[in-house]
Amino acid sequence: MLNQEEITALNKLHGQTYTLHIPLNDELTEHATMYLKKITRPVYEIVVKALQKSELDAATIMINSLWVGGDPATSITENFDALRSATMALVPMLTARTGELKKN
Repeated sequence: MLNQEEITALNKLHGQTYTLHIPLNDELTEHATMYLKKITRPVYEIVVKALQKSELDAATIMINSLWVGGDPATSITENFDALRSATMALVPMLTARTGELKKN
């Protein structure tokens, strides 16, 4: 894991970053920690299309496209159980802020 100074440096370089911490085994004794940048519109559009076919493919695209540091992306993308866990953890990145529409 990176220390706060290293995370601050990543944020300066990439804007807002997020920490993804995923267990790699059933005993929860091994974890992968990686740092992801904020999702962009092109990545979002590709991920939404991929979601129509496979959540796992969508998660793989997100991890590979947004990775900026930490453990290699393959430590999650090549581990089926870890990828399933990451899929659930990544959902908030796809969630937009809620707006409001009122009839006048």
